[in-house]
Amino acid sequence: SAQDFDLNRAVSNLSGSFSADLQMRLADFEARAAFQQSYIGDCTFQFTSPPSLDGFCVSVQDGQVSLSYKGLVPSDELFQQSGAGMFLAVLQSLSAGQNIEIQNQEDGTVLLTFPLIENGSSCTVQLDPSTLAILRADIPEQDCSFILSNFVLGQAASSEKAASSEKAA
Repeated sequence: SAQDFDLNRAVSNLSGSFSADLQMRLADFEARAAFQQSYIGDCTFQFTSPPSLDGFCVSVQDGQVSLSYKGLVPSDELFQQSGAGMFLAVLQSLSAGQNIEIQNQEDGTVLLTFPLIENGSSCTVQLDPSTLAILRADIPEQDCSFILSNFVLGQAASSEKAASSEKAA
């Protein structure tokens, strides 16, 4: 039942470190990126498709957005309206843990429905209740969806430490 799902545990874990392959769709535009989060608000999107975005990297750290792609640095407003910005808004709204409705699905997953903090749009996140992996997120009012695969809790912090060690060497 929905009462058996531990929302506090899910919100706490998803506010920490994890990584996943992310497929984003915003209206007619689709992109793929490797996503890594050390903790909520500290993350990196390394784009792999479409070809025009391959190698494009978006990093968010301490509320500051850093974008890199062949020297192009778009504005923060562009980031917030992008698929990467919308996915981060989903995670931040979920981590706030407020006004979340829980529904058990026939396939055994849990569907969380909540408003986005930034604009109040309705959002749904589909979770695997046993692993707490995010499987999918949708923002219907924005015609935006995200499909995640290879979700690993705790992975981002380990990857970033390894990258820091490589830079130091």
